Amino acid sequence: MKNILLIILAAGLAVVAHAQVALGPEIGINFSNIKLNKEYQTGEHGFRGGGILDVRLGKNSIVYFQTGAFFSVEGAGFGYGMNSGKLVINYLQAPANLVLKFWTVGDNHFFMGVGPYAGLVVGGTATENGDTRKIITGRNASKDDIRPNDIGLGFQAGYQFTFGLFFRAQYGFSIMNIAPDENSYGANNQITAKNSVFSYSAGWLFDNIHFHKRRKAYYGKKGW
Repeated sequence: MKNILLIILAAGLAVVAHAQVALGPEIGINFSNIKLNKEYQTGEHGFRGGGILDVRLGKNSIVYFQTGAFFSVEGAGFGYGMNSGKLVINYLQAPANLVLKFWTVGDNHFFMGVGPYAGLVVGGTATENGDTRKIITGRNASKDDIRPNDIGLGFQAGYQFTFGLFFRAQYGFSIMNIAPDENSYGANNQITAKNSVFSYSAGWLFDNIHFHKRRKAYYGKKGW
């Protein structure tokens, strides 16, 4: 899983040298749930934040490649009353999205995109009947809470201002089972669990190339 994260980030860096590039921070909130055996549990909310790399694929193209690294808090509540519990999962995620920026309003524009993501569990907590402990990752259903990784697919839409500020709404879901090895439960009692997350965030893209060009045009001279 660490190799997958590195591959996604490396793919973004590989096109940076000969493309229009912007980068910056992004911060927001997750509204997450876990689909357990095809049934959604009690939703939770958590922090999402990190850095984004935005690469234009061609001089006048409306197609962009976006990647980055994000800390994402996800999870869900389970059960009711004395038998209730909660699972909070902290992921380090790396997306790989193709994004279309279109419907220009002045120099502002809407955008929408889709792409896979890879996530690595870096912490979290499990609460059972009021007792909270650190989450245990692994593939042994008899002792582990969750698998140490997640792979999913995300969809997004948003609006970006020409000076860099943008707002984004996105939905992502697991395409793999994040429960420990289901075979540990026996063939007749398999368990499947998948993340389901709505996110709302704001960020700022710093485009040094365009900033430099605008500054030269404003002052009517080269350099600073």
